[in-house]
Parts: sequence; structure tokens; C-alpha cells
Amino acid sequence: MKIKKIDLENNNILRNITFDFTNEVGEVVDTIILAGENGTGKTTLLNLIFEFTTANSHHNRLPLSSESRIFTVIFNEEEIELLKQEFAHELSAHDYIKQEAKVIFDFTSHHNHSLSFMNEEGDSIRIQDHFLNRPQYRKIVKSLYSTTEINFNPNNIQSITAKIIDEEVNQSIKSNSQLANDITQLFIDINSQDNDELRKWVDENPGQAPPVTVKGIRLNRFIRAFETMFPNKKISEVRAENGSLKVYFKEFEREMSIENLSSGEKQIVFRGGFLLKDRQSTNGALILIDEPEISLHPDWQKKVLNFFQQLFTNPNDEQGSQIFISTHSPFIIHNENRINDKVIILKKDRDGKVFIPSSGEFYNWTDEKIVNEAFKINVFKDKIDANDKHLVITEGKTDWKHLKRALSKFRENGEFLQENFVFLEFEDEEMGSSNLVSLCSSLSKLNNTSKIIAVFDRDEPKIVNKVSLESGDKIKEWGNNVYSFTLPIPPHRQDASLISIEHYYTDEEIKTIDQDSRRLFLGNEFNQLFGIDKENKLICRNRNKCGENSIQIIDTEVFEISDQQSNKALSKSQFAQNILINEEPFNNIGFETFRQVFELIHQILYE
Repeated sequence: MKIKKIDLENNNILRNITFDFTNEVGEVVDTIILAGENGTGKTTLLNLIFEFTTANSHHNRLPLSSESRIFTVIFNEEEIELLKQEFAHELSAHDYIKQEAKVIFDFTSHHNHSLSFMNEEGDSIRIQDHFLNRPQYRKIVKSLYSTTEINFNPNNIQSITAKIIDEEVNQSIKSNSQLANDITQLFIDINSQDNDELRKWVDENPGQAPPVTVKGIRLNRFIRAFETMFPNKKISEVRAENGSLKVYFKEFEREMSIENLSSGEKQIVFRGGFLLKDRQSTNGALILIDEPEISLHPDWQKKVLNFFQQLFTNPNDEQGSQIFISTHSPFIIHNENRINDKVIILKKDRDGKVFIPSSGEFYNWTDEKIVNEAFKINVFKDKIDANDKHLVITEGKTDWKHLKRALSKFRENGEFLQENFVFLEFEDEEMGSSNLVSLCSSLSKLNNTSKIIAVFDRDEPKIVNKVSLESGDKIKEWGNNVYSFTLPIPPHRQDASLISIEHYYTDEEIKTIDQDSRRLFLGNEFNQLFGIDKENKLICRNRNKCGENSIQIIDTEVFEISDQQSNKALSKSQFAQNILINEEPFNNIGFETFRQVFELIHQILYE
């Protein structure tokens, strides 16, 4: 279920106002960002939505008033079928019911709340307020509410309890001040459950090394999710110390207990853990998050929206739950990584009435301030202004190495000699697709005498549509001499729609073995179920990249089944470096497929 619109009349705080959660073509968006200064009603709206999902017959005992609340909602087809069964008596005469419905709370009299559907002819079918207590309705209309009420310091935990993940959830849940204790206890409990299952497998399979698929089955859900925010810091173990059980994280060789994480890390761990705990049974629930930016560095504020969206994104890249976020953060608002969302800015007029402006700056942040503060543009502007050449910026820290070596080979043969540009050669900056999109947007707001060309991989459909035209086949002009395009699909990859720069090489070239017997791997070398190769010699722990039809590049965590201590995968970074410095046997790799890239750059520079 998703909310399409909320109409309030005579509300004590928000008074008379309509919240429209559709885009410019009338489609309901997946994520709604509520922005505004303190006191404008952001949290009030989240509370109203939570009340909508928790309302029952007790609402009829509330004091009467002139207030009314109308929630226009969209049920999916499966939910409609469940509701038709639940309300079989009321709906039995109607073969077809539209997915859009209205839930009306009318406080002018008791027993006046209603649920209204429409049939094929457009006639309204009204169900009286007993619908609020019906099991299927309660199961569908529910929410998870992550509030700001967090105690960062969990108490000492001395025992294992019976907390589990994916409990059946048939009602809305709101976090509270015990969240840190609850999530820490959850980690301890499911780690114990994982260990019990691992011991059982070892007992039943004596003499065999346990496969990755039986290790950390429950805890891995959280480890993978937290990698979005801090990729090098992971839950490592639960340890008994001085009569207490401690959850430990590890970053490289440094360990720290969950109590010693930074306040920003605790925000991610505790709030993310709360939302992720029952992911399977809460799919489709409304997700309410109040001020997710609390205690986060601006760099993390730019990533936190995507973090929460990914928690509820399925393997088909579809967001299963509608997310409502209230925020004060301009780093969340002014972020080009936002996809299928809507920002609603709440303000107050001179009389204290809340209204939604049609447009306007958030907190009067000028474009120049956003550019300088949020995206560190000064660093790039200095590099651009330092020479009189055009600048090519690639998505990743390895991509420019491939292109630089390819250009060198072409120039050895007398080609592309006239191209007056340089690559932004970087190792330490965190670029990535979302940051490069932000960079394009920000640089396009400034006057640039030289042309700036951003080159993106073609492995993220949503990014492709942002940075190119005609599904990735045409150059996008941002303005002020800023351009972008995605890598053209090379002839030998015509059957693949999603590629990165490594796919410009043949499969054989990708698999070139270095002097330490390491190489890149392709996903189709391993089966998806267990991550084991066809010869039953190697195992890949990144099973989400594996499968018969996968050509994803795998550059980490490939091990011999007989020895799972030594990684056999070559990193993308080292692969690119070997090509750049012409290291044997990487000096035998061909670059003809890169011609398409330089032809597009030439087109931008001279046509």
C-alpha cells in the first residue's frame, strides 16, 4: 500500500492543508522527503500517518471535533484480493474494484469513519468503521516508525534470549528509547542461532569444510546493509567479557565494541537494525523516519537516504515500501542521487499557518554555498583552472587508468593527437556514480571556460537515465560547458545492457592472471546457489554477483574450497594499474573497443 494524498481539515497544528505524494504525471512516488524549519509540522505529519496505520475502534472514543482526515491510498493487486476476501459481504456484488481507495476519519461524530472503494463504473462502495479492526486490513495498513528517541548506550547484556528476525508482523511498530538494547540483544541472539546451525552442519558433515551458505545466515543481512555506509567496518563476533555479552565490530585490524562506535555509526546500526529486523514480513509497510541525519557527518548525510531506500529495495530494483522522511538537512535535499522521490517543503506564514510553497530555496542555501559545502567543488575548480585544457572525469578511480592507457595506444598510431584534454587522475576522492552526478549538477551552475566531460559506467539503469539521453545512447549537456555520457556498448557485448569499463576487454583479457596467480572473475564462472565454480575448486562469497547469465566483475572474496584463507581475486584497482603501467602479461591486451569513447569526446570538443 502507498499513500497518494492526505487532506486535512481543521487539524489543530496543520489546519487545512493537502499533501500530494504524486509526481508531475500523477504517479505515486516511492519516497517523500519532508523538509522545513522546526515547528512547521514535519513530525506532526509522520505522527498522523502512524495514527492512520494504528487507528482502531477506540478512535470513536476520542473527543468530538470539527477535524477530518482523508487518506487516499493505492493498494496493489494482491492487497485488493485480500481485502475482497476480508470484506466479502460488502463487496460480493462487485467483480472489479479499483486499487485506489479512501480512508476517512471524520471526528464530527462517533462511528463516522469509513473505507471507500470504487467499482468499475466509478460508484463508491462505503464500508463503515468496523473495517478498522478487521485482520486483513490491519495486516496491510501498517507502518514502521523510526523516531529520534534513541539512547545510544545499550545496557550490559548478560544472557541470550529468544529474539528472532522476520517475525510475523500484523501491526505498526514504533521505536523507543530501548532501541539500542533491543538491537544489541537481537545481534547477540541471532549470532547464537547462526552458531547453533553451523555446529549442527559440522556434526552432520564430519570432515568437510562448511560452505559460506551456512555461515552467519541471519547476521549477514545486517552486515551487508551496513556496508553501504561504512564498507570496511563489519560485525565480527559476539564475545563474553566479565559476565556480559559484547557485540564487536572490526575495521581492518582494529576492533571496537558496539558501545564504542561513533554516534553516527550507532544511528545507522540501531535505526537500520530496527527497520531491517523483520524485512520479510514488513514488506509493503509504510516506513516513517524522523530526522535520519542526526549525528551524521555531511558526507554520510548525502548517503543516508540511499541507505534507507536500499533496505527496502528488492532484487528487481523495486522499492517495496513507501518511505516518508522528515529532515533539516540540505545535504539530503540537494542531492542528485535522489530517485523517484518528492520533496515537500513546509513553511509558516506571518500568522503561523503552515503552507507548502510551490518552489524555493531550502533554508536560503544558495547554489554557490551548496556547491562549496556539499560537494567540495573548490578542489575540482582549482584543478580545472590550473591549466587551459578540457577535463575528463570518470566515475571510478580506476576508469581513467584504462582510458589513459587506451589513448596512449591510439596516439602511438597517430590517432586522436589533436584532442586537447586531460583526465582527472584521482586515487583518494570518493567519486562513484552518485557523487559524479552531483558534481555535474554543481559544476553546471558555475561558469566554466573549459569543457568538463563526465564518463559513466553503464551498470546502473537509474544513473544511465540521469546522465545520458535516449537510454544511454546520446550525450547529455548540463549547461555551462558540462557534458556527460555513458560508456557505449562495445560490439562483443551487444547482448549485455549493463556494463562497466572492464567489459571493454574480452572475457579472456579480463581473466588475465598476474604474477601472484590472481585474476578478475566473471559471475558466470560460479553457480548462484552456492557460489561454486564448475570445477568445484573455487568458491565466491559474493553470490549476488554469481549465476549462469551474469557477467558482473568479481574482484574480491574468491577462495579455493580447500583453502579459504587466501583470496584468489585480483582487485579492479590492481588490474587497472597493471594495464596503465604496461605490466606483463597485461601488455598484450587490446584497446580497439575504446575507440567509441574517444569519438564521443571528440564530438563534444569539436562538433
